[in-house]
Amino acid sequence: MQRRGVEMTPPARVRPTLLLHGVSAERSQGRGKKAFTAVINDLTFLAEAGEAVGFLGSRRDGAALIAEVITGNSVPTDGKIYVDGEPVVLDAAGSYDAEESLRFNMVRFATANRMSGQRVTSAVATVAAEAQIGDETLDELVQNIDQEVVDRIRFYLALVTGTRILVIDEAETLVELLANDGEQRKLEAFHRRGGTLIVVSHEIRHLLQLTNRICWIHDGRVIMDDEPATVKRWRTQLTTAERKGESKRAVQLLRRFQKGYIPPVLSVRGGARRRVS
Repeated sequence: MQRRGVEMTPPARVRPTLLLHGVSAERSQGRGKKAFTAVINDLTFLAEAGEAVGFLGSRRDGAALIAEVITGNSVPTDGKIYVDGEPVVLDAAGSYDAEESLRFNMVRFATANRMSGQRVTSAVATVAAEAQIGDETLDELVQNIDQEVVDRIRFYLALVTGTRILVIDEAETLVELLANDGEQRKLEAFHRRGGTLIVVSHEIRHLLQLTNRICWIHDGRVIMDDEPATVKRWRTQLTTAERKGESKRAVQLLRRFQKGYIPPVLSVRGGARRRVS
Protein backbone atom coordinates (compact mmCIF):
# COMPACT_ATOMS: atom_id res chain seq x y z
CA MET A 1 0.00 0.00 0.00
CA GLN A 2 1.45 3.36 -1.00
CA ARG A 3 1.88 6.08 1.58
CA ARG A 4 0.34 8.89 -0.34
CA GLY A 5 0.89 11.46 2.39
CA VAL A 6 4.65 11.41 1.85
CA GLU A 7 4.29 11.88 -1.91
CA MET A 8 1.90 14.80 -1.43
CA THR A 9 4.41 17.00 0.45
CA PRO A 10 4.71 20.06 -1.83
CA PRO A 11 7.76 22.21 -2.55
CA ALA A 12 8.02 25.03 -0.04
CA ARG A 13 6.94 27.74 -2.51
CA VAL A 14 4.01 25.92 -4.09
CA ARG A 15 0.65 27.46 -3.13
CA PRO A 16 -2.16 24.91 -3.35
CA THR A 17 -5.66 25.75 -4.49
CA LEU A 18 -7.06 24.23 -1.31
CA LEU A 19 -5.39 23.50 2.01
CA LEU A 20 -6.80 22.17 5.28
CA HIS A 21 -4.28 22.01 8.10
CA GLY A 22 -5.08 20.21 11.35
CA VAL A 23 -8.79 20.86 10.88
CA SER A 24 -11.35 19.48 13.34
CA ALA A 25 -15.09 20.10 13.17
CA GLU A 26 -18.41 18.66 14.21
CA ARG A 27 -22.05 19.13 13.29
CA SER A 28 -25.32 17.60 14.41
CA GLN A 29 -27.36 16.12 11.56
CA GLY A 30 -30.70 14.38 11.21
CA ARG A 31 -33.65 14.38 13.59
CA GLY A 32 -35.11 12.14 16.26
CA LYS A 33 -33.82 8.58 16.27
CA LYS A 34 -31.84 9.27 13.09
CA ALA A 35 -29.92 12.16 14.65
CA PHE A 36 -26.14 11.89 14.87
CA THR A 37 -23.09 14.11 15.16
CA ALA A 38 -20.66 14.07 12.25
CA VAL A 39 -17.05 14.69 13.25
CA ILE A 40 -13.70 15.22 11.51
CA ASN A 41 -10.49 15.07 13.52
CA ASP A 42 -7.15 16.74 12.84
CA LEU A 43 -7.52 16.63 9.05
CA THR A 44 -4.62 17.80 6.90
CA PHE A 45 -5.22 17.83 3.17
CA LEU A 46 -4.20 19.76 0.10
CA ALA A 47 -5.22 19.92 -3.53
CA GLU A 48 -3.31 21.65 -6.29
CA ALA A 49 -4.59 23.49 -9.34
CA GLY A 50 -6.10 21.17 -11.94
CA GLU A 51 -6.60 18.21 -9.60
CA ALA A 52 -9.77 16.15 -9.28
CA VAL A 53 -10.02 14.69 -5.78
CA GLY A 54 -12.73 12.48 -4.32
CA PHE A 55 -13.72 12.15 -0.66
CA LEU A 56 -15.08 8.67 -0.04
CA GLY A 57 -17.23 8.18 3.04
CA SER A 58 -20.68 8.44 4.54
CA ARG A 59 -22.19 11.43 6.31
CA ARG A 60 -21.57 9.66 9.61
CA ASP A 61 -17.90 9.31 8.66
CA GLY A 62 -17.72 13.07 8.17
CA ALA A 63 -17.24 13.20 4.40
CA ALA A 64 -20.08 15.67 3.83
CA LEU A 65 -18.85 17.78 6.76
CA ILE A 66 -15.54 18.20 4.94
CA ALA A 67 -17.43 19.70 1.99
CA GLU A 68 -19.20 22.10 4.37
CA VAL A 69 -15.88 23.16 5.89
CA ILE A 70 -14.35 23.74 2.44
CA THR A 71 -17.26 25.90 1.32
CA GLY A 72 -17.45 27.81 4.61
CA ASN A 73 -20.87 26.46 5.61
CA SER A 74 -19.37 24.93 8.77
CA VAL A 75 -16.77 26.57 10.98
CA PRO A 76 -14.01 24.27 12.26
CA THR A 77 -13.32 24.03 15.97
CA ASP A 78 -9.59 23.87 15.27
CA GLY A 79 -7.11 24.15 12.42
CA LYS A 80 -6.61 26.44 9.43
CA ILE A 81 -8.08 26.57 5.95
CA TYR A 82 -6.76 28.24 2.82
CA VAL A 83 -8.84 28.46 -0.34
CA ASP A 84 -7.94 30.12 -3.64
CA GLY A 85 -11.08 32.16 -4.24
CA GLU A 86 -14.62 31.21 -3.29
CA PRO A 87 -15.68 27.57 -3.83
CA VAL A 88 -18.97 26.80 -5.58
CA VAL A 89 -20.92 23.79 -4.35
CA LEU A 90 -23.37 21.60 -6.26
CA ASP A 91 -25.27 19.31 -3.93
CA ALA A 92 -28.44 17.24 -4.25
CA ALA A 93 -30.90 18.38 -6.92
CA GLY A 94 -33.33 19.44 -4.20
CA SER A 95 -31.30 22.63 -3.78
CA TYR A 96 -33.27 24.00 -6.74
CA ASP A 97 -36.82 24.96 -5.72
CA ALA A 98 -39.10 22.66 -7.72
CA GLU A 99 -42.03 25.07 -7.41
CA GLU A 100 -40.15 27.98 -8.94
CA SER A 101 -39.05 28.54 -12.53
CA LEU A 102 -35.70 27.45 -13.84
CA ARG A 103 -34.81 31.09 -14.49
CA PHE A 104 -35.65 32.04 -10.89
CA ASN A 105 -33.40 29.28 -9.58
CA MET A 106 -30.56 30.25 -11.90
CA VAL A 107 -30.70 33.87 -10.79
CA ARG A 108 -30.82 32.86 -7.14
CA PHE A 109 -27.83 30.52 -7.58
CA ALA A 110 -25.79 33.16 -9.42
CA THR A 111 -26.61 35.79 -6.80
CA ALA A 112 -25.68 33.42 -3.97
CA ASN A 113 -22.32 32.93 -5.67
CA ARG A 114 -21.36 36.60 -5.66
CA MET A 115 -22.69 37.62 -9.08
CA SER A 116 -24.93 40.64 -9.55
CA GLY A 117 -26.63 42.94 -12.05
CA GLN A 118 -25.79 42.54 -15.71
CA ARG A 119 -23.39 39.72 -14.93
CA VAL A 120 -26.28 37.56 -13.71
CA THR A 121 -28.36 38.33 -16.81
CA SER A 122 -25.40 37.54 -19.04
CA ALA A 123 -24.69 34.28 -17.20
CA VAL A 124 -28.28 33.07 -17.59
CA ALA A 125 -28.24 33.88 -21.31
CA THR A 126 -24.85 32.22 -21.84
CA VAL A 127 -25.84 29.02 -20.06
CA ALA A 128 -29.19 28.84 -21.83
CA ALA A 129 -27.44 29.13 -25.20
CA GLU A 130 -24.87 26.46 -24.29
CA ALA A 131 -27.59 24.09 -23.09
CA GLN A 132 -29.75 24.91 -26.11
CA ILE A 133 -32.86 25.89 -24.20
CA GLY A 134 -35.15 28.86 -24.79
CA ASP A 135 -37.39 31.17 -22.77
CA GLU A 136 -40.15 28.57 -22.62
CA THR A 137 -37.93 26.18 -20.68
CA LEU A 138 -36.36 28.95 -18.61
CA ASP A 139 -39.80 30.08 -17.44
CA GLU A 140 -41.08 26.56 -16.77
CA LEU A 141 -41.30 25.22 -13.20
CA VAL A 142 -38.33 23.04 -12.31
CA GLN A 143 -40.65 20.18 -11.33
CA ASN A 144 -41.82 19.99 -14.96
CA ILE A 145 -38.33 19.86 -16.49
CA ASP A 146 -36.29 16.72 -17.13
CA GLN A 147 -33.73 16.18 -14.35
CA GLU A 148 -30.85 15.87 -16.78
CA VAL A 149 -31.63 19.31 -18.19
CA VAL A 150 -31.71 20.82 -14.70
CA ASP A 151 -28.41 19.18 -13.74
CA ARG A 152 -26.77 20.37 -16.95
CA ILE A 153 -27.89 23.93 -16.25
CA ARG A 154 -26.59 23.75 -12.67
CA PHE A 155 -23.20 22.50 -13.83
CA TYR A 156 -22.82 25.02 -16.66
CA LEU A 157 -23.84 27.88 -14.38
CA ALA A 158 -21.34 26.83 -11.71
CA LEU A 159 -18.55 27.02 -14.30
CA VAL A 160 -19.71 30.43 -15.52
CA THR A 161 -19.15 31.87 -12.04
CA GLY A 162 -15.42 31.51 -12.74
CA THR A 163 -14.75 29.57 -9.56
CA ARG A 164 -11.42 27.80 -9.15
CA ILE A 165 -12.85 25.20 -6.75
CA LEU A 166 -15.97 23.23 -7.67
CA VAL A 167 -17.41 20.96 -4.97
CA ILE A 168 -19.93 18.24 -5.89
CA ASP A 169 -21.53 16.87 -2.73
CA GLU A 170 -23.56 13.65 -2.94
CA ALA A 171 -25.24 14.66 -6.20
CA GLU A 172 -25.77 11.29 -7.87
CA THR A 173 -27.68 12.40 -10.97
CA LEU A 174 -25.16 15.18 -11.60
CA VAL A 175 -22.23 12.77 -11.35
CA GLU A 176 -23.92 10.51 -13.89
CA LEU A 177 -24.43 13.48 -16.22
CA LEU A 178 -20.73 14.33 -16.08
CA ALA A 179 -19.90 10.99 -17.71
CA ASN A 180 -21.24 12.41 -21.00
CA ASP A 181 -18.75 13.55 -23.63
CA GLY A 182 -19.94 17.16 -23.71
CA GLU A 183 -19.71 17.58 -19.96
CA GLN A 184 -16.33 15.81 -19.90
CA ARG A 185 -14.98 18.39 -22.34
CA LYS A 186 -16.18 21.18 -20.07
CA LEU A 187 -14.51 19.53 -17.08
CA GLU A 188 -11.27 19.20 -19.02
CA ALA A 189 -11.39 22.91 -19.90
CA PHE A 190 -12.06 23.71 -16.21
CA HIS A 191 -8.96 21.73 -15.17
CA ARG A 192 -6.81 23.31 -17.91
CA ARG A 193 -7.49 26.76 -16.51
CA GLY A 194 -6.40 25.57 -13.07
CA GLY A 195 -9.77 24.55 -11.69
CA THR A 196 -9.87 22.01 -8.85
CA LEU A 197 -12.73 19.53 -8.56
CA ILE A 198 -13.75 18.04 -5.21
CA VAL A 199 -16.33 15.23 -5.31
CA VAL A 200 -17.88 13.84 -2.11
CA SER A 201 -19.71 10.51 -2.23
CA HIS A 202 -20.31 7.35 -0.24
CA GLU A 203 -20.28 5.43 -3.54
CA ILE A 204 -16.79 4.77 -4.90
CA ARG A 205 -18.18 4.19 -8.40
CA HIS A 206 -19.11 7.88 -8.56
CA LEU A 207 -15.54 8.86 -7.78
CA LEU A 208 -13.77 6.47 -10.15
CA GLN A 209 -15.06 8.21 -13.27
CA LEU A 210 -14.36 11.78 -12.17
CA THR A 211 -11.26 11.85 -9.96
CA ASN A 212 -7.59 10.96 -10.20
CA ARG A 213 -7.15 10.68 -6.43
CA ILE A 214 -9.39 9.51 -3.58
CA CYS A 215 -9.25 10.38 0.12
CA TRP A 216 -11.03 7.66 2.08
CA ILE A 217 -12.68 8.96 5.27
CA HIS A 218 -13.58 6.63 8.14
CA ASP A 219 -14.88 7.81 11.52
CA GLY A 220 -13.77 11.36 10.85
CA ARG A 221 -10.21 10.58 9.77
CA VAL A 222 -8.40 9.98 6.48
CA ILE A 223 -7.34 6.34 6.34
CA MET A 224 -6.11 6.32 2.74
CA ASP A 225 -5.19 8.89 0.09
CA ASP A 226 -4.20 7.23 -3.15
CA GLU A 227 -5.01 6.62 -6.78
CA PRO A 228 -8.62 5.43 -7.37
CA ALA A 229 -7.68 1.86 -8.39
CA THR A 230 -5.76 1.31 -5.16
CA VAL A 231 -8.53 2.67 -2.96
CA LYS A 232 -11.09 0.59 -4.84
CA ARG A 233 -9.08 -2.60 -4.30
CA TRP A 234 -8.81 -2.11 -0.54
CA ARG A 235 -12.37 -0.82 -0.19
CA THR A 236 -13.59 -3.99 -1.93
CA GLN A 237 -11.64 -6.16 0.51
CA LEU A 238 -13.14 -4.33 3.50
CA THR A 239 -16.67 -4.50 2.08
CA THR A 240 -16.29 -8.22 1.40
CA ALA A 241 -15.13 -8.89 4.95
CA GLU A 242 -18.03 -6.90 6.39
CA ARG A 243 -20.57 -8.64 4.15
CA LYS A 244 -19.32 -12.07 5.22
CA GLY A 245 -19.47 -11.12 8.87
CA GLU A 246 -15.70 -11.37 9.23
CA SER A 247 -15.46 -8.62 11.84
CA LYS A 248 -11.90 -9.54 12.93
CA ARG A 249 -10.68 -9.28 9.33
CA ALA A 250 -12.47 -5.94 8.89
CA VAL A 251 -10.86 -4.51 12.03
CA GLN A 252 -7.44 -5.73 10.90
CA LEU A 253 -7.85 -4.03 7.54
CA LEU A 254 -8.91 -0.72 9.09
CA ARG A 255 -5.94 -0.78 11.45
CA ARG A 256 -3.65 -1.52 8.52
CA PHE A 257 -5.03 1.43 6.58
CA GLN A 258 -4.73 3.78 9.56
CA LYS A 259 -1.17 2.69 10.25
CA GLY A 260 -0.14 2.98 6.61
CA TYR A 261 -1.51 6.47 6.05
CA ILE A 262 0.86 9.37 6.73
CA PRO A 263 -0.59 12.88 6.27
CA PRO A 264 1.35 15.52 4.33
CA VAL A 265 3.83 17.49 6.40
CA LEU A 266 3.11 21.18 5.90
CA SER A 267 4.26 24.50 7.26
CA VAL A 268 1.41 27.00 7.47
CA ARG A 269 1.95 30.66 8.25
CA GLY A 270 -0.53 33.29 9.37
CA GLY A 271 -3.01 33.46 12.21
CA ALA A 272 -6.30 33.51 10.31
CA ARG A 273 -8.46 30.41 10.67
CA ARG A 274 -9.90 30.79 7.16
CA ARG A 275 -8.07 32.64 4.40
CA VAL A 276 -9.59 33.33 0.98
CA SER A 277 -7.33 34.83 -1.66
